[in-house]
Amino acid sequence: MLANFSKAGTENNLSFSAQEILNNCALGLDGIHRKLLVLKKINETNYNSFVIDLNDVNACSKKNIYKTVNMGGSKVPKLENHLEKIALKFEFTDGRQPIEIPFYSYVDNHALEIEELGQKVKNWEIIISQILKKNVKKIA
Repeated sequence: MLANFSKAGTENNLSFSAQEILNNCALGLDGIHRKLLVLKKINETNYNSFVIDLNDVNACSKKNIYKTVNMGGSKVPKLENHLEKIALKFEFTDGRQPIEIPFYSYVDNHALEIEELGQKVKNWEIIISQILKKNVKKIA
């Protein structure tokens, strides 16, 4: 994954000021060019990468996604919400579909990782939001 991540960064002329390597994904922030490289693992040998231009981003936020699960028996259903995913969500100025980058998924991660990965998402949200605020100051 690291080799593919480095190659994608070079191909897009990016120099990372911050990066994050997760189970099935890697992020690289080029603060100077205001771009975020996202590399997603498709399978053991294939990866997909794309670049988010932060000039096109309206908001960046942490999003907890819950799934309702029946924890009761067949006669007495007991529905409970369980954390399915923690993601970094990007909303765009041009109204296109938001992008969510999962940091935690109950399928790929252990429940003991929720707090650590949730904090990582929060840190990225803060970093990117600061960059977005700089863009607002330039426009004003």
